[in-house]
Amino acid sequence: GGEGCGKSTQIANLAAHLKSLGFSVVQTREPGGTPVAEALRQVVLTGNDQPSDPMGEFLIMCAARRSHCRDVIIPALTKGHWVLVDRFYDSSWVYQGFVQGLDTKWIDQMNERVTDGLVPGLTVLLDGDPALTIERLKERGESTNRFDVKPLRFHQKVRQGFLKRTELVNKKTPKRMAVIDALYSMDEISSIIQTIVHKRWGLTHG
Repeated sequence: GGEGCGKSTQIANLAAHLKSLGFSVVQTREPGGTPVAEALRQVVLTGNDQPSDPMGEFLIMCAARRSHCRDVIIPALTKGHWVLVDRFYDSSWVYQGFVQGLDTKWIDQMNERVTDGLVPGLTVLLDGDPALTIERLKERGESTNRFDVKPLRFHQKVRQGFLKRTELVNKKTPKRMAVIDALYSMDEISSIIQTIVHKRWGLTHG
């Protein structure tokens, strides 16, 4: 989802829930997850005074994602861990593709190569009116990055992009992406996510 939707809170809540059921969980984020990728994260998310370069952004994201997949995600999956990622390649399709104009088919092709064909079992989209979610971000007093401070029209297009991405992905892979209203309460969203995860993988409460 876009900025201020509560992604970090919800991924932490889901990780805690899965751990309470006895599962081993790896919680990570993009860009980031490895020393190399975390360094590249700073390159992408800082520099408010620099003009946008979607091609440069995407190539940096690809380098970070490659490190992340090879060194964290794939090894964890191989060991049987649950892997929860705060953002993944759908965000590149939206931010650098739908919003900033890079060819989205090329982005998908690059992502497939970078991740060695890795596909998420489930992607949760927290969807909310940017006018409200950005204000909520400000009220929380969290530090901002150069995407947070973009004008409202940018965030509105990000929202449109995620909804379009969800539509296209679910036509090809039904139910891979689930949409939840980001303006529900934190507890309501956590409960909905847990229900979706339990149904998808046939989990039972411990």
